[in-house]
Amino acid sequence: MIKRTSRSQAQAFDAAGPSGKVFLSSALTLIDPIVTLPLMAQTAERDIFIRYGGGYSDSIQAWNVNYGDPTAGDAALQGTNNTSAGVVDVDLQAETWDAKLWTKSFFISKMDLGRMQQASTDGRQPPVALQQIYNDVIDATWRKYRDQIVYIGRQNTPGLVNNPNVAATTVSAAWSADGTTPLEMLTDLNSFQNQALAASGYDAAQGMPNRMLIPYSVFGVLSQPMNSAASISTIDYLEKYCIATKAGADFKIMPLPDPWLAGQGVGSTLRSVIYRNEQAALDVWIPMPPQVSGVYPSERNGGGYTTIFHGNVGPVRWKRETTALYADGI
Repeated sequence: MIKRTSRSQAQAFDAAGPSGKVFLSSALTLIDPIVTLPLMAQTAERDIFIRYGGGYSDSIQAWNVNYGDPTAGDAALQGTNNTSAGVVDVDLQAETWDAKLWTKSFFISKMDLGRMQQASTDGRQPPVALQQIYNDVIDATWRKYRDQIVYIGRQNTPGLVNNPNVAATTVSAAWSADGTTPLEMLTDLNSFQNQALAASGYDAAQGMPNRMLIPYSVFGVLSQPMNSAASISTIDYLEKYCIATKAGADFKIMPLPDPWLAGQGVGSTLRSVIYRNEQAALDVWIPMPPQVSGVYPSERNGGGYTTIFHGNVGPVRWKRETTALYADGI
């Protein structure tokens, strides 16, 4: 006699039992091929000219010239009382900036490589290669470091927002919806641009600022319409009617994440930066962007492979500091 089992005891493995559900769920799972990456701001290439190439180096050098005319004025004119030729003075100088080696690496274990291969063999191809994920992480790490170099510098070398040789002033009052009118802001801005222009020999073609960086917290206020009946924002108003625009410069006000500017002003206030965004005024030279220098076997974590990246990067090179001005307390 064969004893009849209960319904639950006679159930097939791949039917409605827990193990079957897991199998069916796994077999019918769709894998999203788009991998979600962390969010982060990267604005260096927008705010400064970045020059690439040149190979590994320990330093970067640039030449500049100063000149003067001791005789000046009408002393250069010839006549019966003056037949001598005045002599001009030329001072040729070289400035040197350090270039640093940048190194990062990632490790992939033999076990993880085996798991990825097994998943592919079983028809569960991962949406992205493990090495590609690490490559993206290295690239993101590099770009974050590049932003740090551009904005606050590194190893006692200043960036865009903290050069002690750039003149600093303060706004008449904080640029806020309640604290300052658009006209008062324009008066401030024109004063800042005039100061930089005067310090640059009134060379409007090469010395007039064409960029202003402000914190996002201030940018949000200036993006609002000037009043309930206005058709333009305060930013549009400032860009259109400031003296830089009237003198022919393409002046733009751009937002920058608050952490780069917070505490940089006198008295640890919020800082804004007015400057000329042009290679002749300042730039960053990256002789060698990061690239793979080698893949090496490793005994770490049971064995695997370490991929090493090397790059070469220089600091912000301030060539014409007079074309910039810091406005604090904004």
